[in-house]
Amino acid sequence: MANRRMISKRISISEKVNLLSDFAKLLYTWIIPHTDDWGRIDGSPKKIKAIVMPLTTHSVKKFESAVKEIADAGLILWYEVENDLFVQIMGFEDHQTHLEKRTDSKFPDLPKESQKIYPSAN
Repeated sequence: MANRRMISKRISISEKVNLLSDFAKLLYTWIIPHTDDWGRIDGSPKKIKAIVMPLTTHSVKKFESAVKEIADAGLILWYEVENDLFVQIMGFEDHQTHLEKRTDSKFPDLPKESQKIYPSAN
C-alpha cells in the first residue's frame, strides 16, 4: 500500500462532493490517503474513525451517517462480505498514478450483486 494518494484539485468543483455536508466532505477526502492500492478500506464506522480521524471527538454515529451520505452521493460503494463492511472509492483509478505496482488487496473484491448497505454502528 502506498504512503500517499493523489487528490485531484477537481474535487473542489465536483458537484457530488459539494452536495455533501462539511463533515462528510472532510471524511471523504481524508479516507482517500488511507485506502489500499485498489481504493478499499475497512467499512465499519468505528474502524473508519480509528483509522482516518483517531483524534476527533465526533461520535461513531456521526461517522456512520457521513459514510451513508458519501455512499448515497455515489462516491463510494459501502459493501458487506461475510458480515464485515468495506468501502470502495468509486473511480479510484482515474485519479491515481503508479497503479501498475499495486500490491494485492487485503480486502475482498466487490460482490457480484453489490447493494448499498446501511448498518448500525458496531
